[in-house]
Amino acid sequence: MMVKIAPSVMLADFVRLAEELRKLEDAGADLIHWDVMDGNFVPNLTFGAHIIDSAREVSSLPFDVHLMVNDPELIISQLSLRAGDAVTLHVEAVDDPRPELLTIREKGWLAGLAVSPDTPIERALDENLRPLLDLVSVMGVRPGFAGQTFIEGVLGKIGALRRELKSRDKGVQVEIDGGVTFRNAQRLVQTGADILVAGNAVFNSGLPWAEAIEKLRGE
Repeated sequence: MMVKIAPSVMLADFVRLAEELRKLEDAGADLIHWDVMDGNFVPNLTFGAHIIDSAREVSSLPFDVHLMVNDPELIISQLSLRAGDAVTLHVEAVDDPRPELLTIREKGWLAGLAVSPDTPIERALDENLRPLLDLVSVMGVRPGFAGQTFIEGVLGKIGALRRELKSRDKGVQVEIDGGVTFRNAQRLVQTGADILVAGNAVFNSGLPWAEAIEKLRGE
């Protein structure tokens, strides 16, 4: 399966957001990645459900909504997405993510768990959680800010996750979020990534977006 590229619109020009979303679609992006930050779970603050829902009107691509918030249930209740869109919450944000994962699935969306670099990957592979998961997002950087360097120690976590999922949960996708570059993209795919979330590599590479996306895919 060819790796999917999910540009992170945190680096988009929000004055021209509708135009930027259309350009990403024309450039061959597979998903649109939204980083929702509340200023509490992470120190940064981005956007909420209203902007994502409004943007849903101007893009036909699937949305990949990453909740870096202390109260994911609140944002989930405010979102109006399409069937097949994905919503991912952090395993560190709640004591038990099962209620949120169930709600996401009941709405017809894909349910995901994100794991920060310092969190053992086993937290997302609990036997009670695995039947509810469509996606596990491994953070390649500490969540909260764009433009960070990939933490090399995360590679082992990606490999361990892929080996575990291959043996038991083949339908669960592995996403890598943060620090993705042209230099490490293929290594991440070879280690086990199905989806690469890329911000700087698409928006700030100096290349046309279509060329940047093809380069991340290894084409």
